Amino acid sequence: MYGTLRIANCTNVNLSVNINGGTLEINNSYGVTITNCGSGGNGTFTYNRFNGPVELSWTGGTAVFLGNIFDANVEIRGTGSRFVQNTFYGDVGVGSEWVGSVDPEFEENVFLGCLVLKNPNVNLTVEHNSFLGRWGITYDEWRVPAPQKPIRIGANYYGDPNGPIVPGQREWIDRTFIDAPGGRFLSPDGALVLTAGQNGIYLVLDPPLEQGRFRTDRHRFPEIWCNGVACGHNSALHRRLEDLVECDARAGCRI
Repeated sequence: MYGTLRIANCTNVNLSVNINGGTLEINNSYGVTITNCGSGGNGTFTYNRFNGPVELSWTGGTAVFLGNIFDANVEIRGTGSRFVQNTFYGDVGVGSEWVGSVDPEFEENVFLGCLVLKNPNVNLTVEHNSFLGRWGITYDEWRVPAPQKPIRIGANYYGDPNGPIVPGQREWIDRTFIDAPGGRFLSPDGALVLTAGQNGIYLVLDPPLEQGRFRTDRHRFPEIWCNGVACGHNSALHRRLEDLVECDARAGCRI
């Protein structure tokens, strides 16, 4: 694609595009599915709802995603992608089967799924996000070697003012062991983050934020966790017979 393509206020947008020096803009649209192999072009995606998988292989340009909702998984390869104030319901994979640098930026997003690092050469920025699902960040240690030096993760909120649960903590076994109960029911404990594993040390975390953002989407109820853990980390509205109570992200779930 060359030149500029603008799509706004549309439904059921399904695109497979190759941007070569052009510009793609999608705004205020619903039901967006996109597969992209950009090269030297720019993309702007604001306030859309992506109800299908998104695959990005951007090189030589920039792709900015602001205020979108992603209902399915997202795969990011290449360079120049920036995500600000989006909501991710599925997992976000970074660097799968990609040779070269992968440098997405994530700022002030809400993750209900997990951020999965799939390449030892990722050079990403992860700052001021809210990880509200059972899993926050993990490293694909079964498929790729450990990075030469641990990947730095900035200050984020992990569903609890005390920060995430990482290997070595007693809660890690309680929440990950196959025969364990899976954690306390409606527990406000932090999200799981795989900082180290069988291949070495993968991540170094900056001190966590004590509070974070809610999801703002009210059209989809959060998934219920398995093994006795539900309504992950202040992401849900909890309904009683007599009233409707929303959890406070700073105080944890109280119903």
